Amino acid sequence: MIIFGTRGAVHELGNLGMRPCPTCGTERPFKNVVTYRYFHIWYLFGMVTSQKFLEMCGICSRGREISSENARNLVNTSPIPFMRRFGLLILVIAVAGIVVYSSMTK
Repeated sequence: MIIFGTRGAVHELGNLGMRPCPTCGTERPFKNVVTYRYFHIWYLFGMVTSQKFLEMCGICSRGREISSENARNLVNTSPIPFMRRFGLLILVIAVAGIVVYSSMTK
């Protein structure tokens, strides 16, 4: 049985300090986050289908999108787990390797 689907997740990149929130109307703590959606097979082999970087209010979770270039300057490595980014590629390489190996041993 093949189990597949899509999911989403949010990872915090860091705090921005106190800022005025247009929705709440007062000074609130803000943070940088990345939100993303990914496709998966067996919940292990994944591939990111979309991602957004946001400056978000810590209370009401509203904010504005920031450019990916600015957000990438904030972190050295991607906060998205390795198997959610490249898991599907690893699965394809493993299946291709098995096919090549089995065809060579005949």
